[in-house]
Amino acid sequence: MSIVEKLMNNTSSLQNLLKPWRIVAFMVALGLIFLIFSVRLLSLQVFQADSWVAKAEDNSTKEFNLPSLRGIILDRNDVVLARNVPSYNVVITAANLPDDEGALQEIFREIS
Repeated sequence: MSIVEKLMNNTSSLQNLLKPWRIVAFMVALGLIFLIFSVRLLSLQVFQADSWVAKAEDNSTKEFNLPSLRGIILDRNDVVLARNVPSYNVVITAANLPDDEGALQEIFREIS
């Protein structure tokens, strides 16, 4: 069988495969899948937006307990080797700061 004959046989089987009703069925299935994804996206973005915003805010704030202070460490001559000094870490997100310059200065005074 020559290459031309193989191509001719493949063309006829390709024509059987690409019948118009199969193309329409494929497009309908593709359209339904797109419609399902679009409805789900609309549901998540519009109808459930408040729920997702609350979850995002809860996710961005983390609270954790620190172990209690252990006390001052002294050497045998009662010289202080280590003592506990309270320290704080403050993280500021620029997007959450107020636009008002006076309120901004008040926040900076409070944390300094």
